Amino acid sequence: MLSQLDTLIAKTEGIQVGSEGERQIQDEAIMDMFNGMCAVHLTHPAVCIHEIVPRSKAPKTWMEPENRIPLCHEAHELVHQQGTRRSAALLIAAREKALEVLG
Repeated sequence: MLSQLDTLIAKTEGIQVGSEGERQIQDEAIMDMFNGMCAVHLTHPAVCIHEIVPRSKAPKTWMEPENRIPLCHEAHELVHQQGTRRSAALLIAAREKALEVLG
């Protein structure tokens, strides 16, 4: 059975790296990994995929699946209010916990 990462790689094969098409496929795969739910508030539907480390700080790796997390509107607003530097550790912990819970 293919892992979620293997499935993501297979879906993006033949698509230009860094293209909008690759990003859309990755967004869908990440949403699927989290059952469409916010990784911070597991009972709220996610409305966006957010980068833990923004592309301005990590231009070569910002789109890696491990750097992306689905968030609900409330969590997304909170992240922007706190700032990237202050929220990164929280987002990493929330992502790991959500994946553990969702199994």
